Amino acid sequence: MSAVEADFGIISTENVCLNHFYCMPNKLFEYVHSEIPILVNALEDCRNFVEKNRVGMAVKEETTESWKEAVMSLSQKNKSSFISNLIQVKEIYNWQNEEKKLLEFYNNL
Repeated sequence: MSAVEADFGIISTENVCLNHFYCMPNKLFEYVHSEIPILVNALEDCRNFVEKNRVGMAVKEETTESWKEAVMSLSQKNKSSFISNLIQVKEIYNWQNEEKKLLEFYNNL
């Protein structure tokens, strides 16, 4: 099965340190660019990104029951309800835009 055929993507990085708590895994942006809704755990930046951009949902707490509820809830939602947001977000967060920021940063050193 290719990623495009997936109903949603899951990010479940274990929150064992501040590095993980504030992480933004590449997989998050791979899901966005594949136009796949995202289910994340309560990692600060992942949760904020997904909720702010309305590209999926976050698990309420790190329990088996909460994960089960979130998976069931997201699987019952129509994937197309997230597609327009995913398309908008992928137009913002892409290498063509990020490259300009990186080059500008390097030029200002």
